[in-house]
Amino acid sequence: MNAIQFDFHFDHEKIHQELKAIANSFSAIHSIRIENGNLNGIHLITPRPNGEKDENGFSFDHSPELAQSPYLQSILNTFPCDKFIFRVHNLKAKGKINLHRDTDRGLLHNIVRIHIPVTTNPEVYFYVNGERIIMQNGECWFADISQLHEVENRSETDRLQLLIDCDMNDWWKAVLKEKGMDVDRLSVWKKHSLEELQLMKENFVAMGIADNQEVIERIDLEIMAKEKV
Repeated sequence: MNAIQFDFHFDHEKIHQELKAIANSFSAIHSIRIENGNLNGIHLITPRPNGEKDENGFSFDHSPELAQSPYLQSILNTFPCDKFIFRVHNLKAKGKINLHRDTDRGLLHNIVRIHIPVTTNPEVYFYVNGERIIMQNGECWFADISQLHEVENRSETDRLQLLIDCDMNDWWKAVLKEKGMDVDRLSVWKKHSLEELQLMKENFVAMGIADNQEVIERIDLEIMAKEKV
């Protein structure tokens, strides 16, 4: 699955009002993946020193901006787990984030990346592994960012979105399983595209090393799974 819509739904107008109140704290996000510097935002939580946890078992502190935003706090508290990132992305009109993958931020690293659109529109094109994912304001989605993905805002208005990186726990495993994803059975080969898997298989076969047979069989299983999609 490239993306999953969860059953949670949030009031995007309340979110927007609170984001307007802290918009002066937004700063540019610089990356070679971002065209023309058209992305800005803000981190709403910060990691605690040395990874230490508070009395609730959380390894983060609220930013001053989050402290003045009660509805954003309630969204964060909706998910009973530790969090590593809670940030706002504002992709400007005509802005684009080029094709890339976040190899260290996916389910195989015990991270559930949550997307909550705030001011999206039909001219926002978000692709994961070649599939267009259409999200509506206030919805709550998981997207597999370990796969190749990109987003382009072709509209004339900014696109605001919340991102939350959640720590995988038993609660999340149950939620994902209800949606058809058994995290405990994920393959380490899942993050690769069909073309990459086929090339890997060819390379292993060409090497002719007997110890590679088990790896080749696992790659074959993932190739078959992707060909069925």
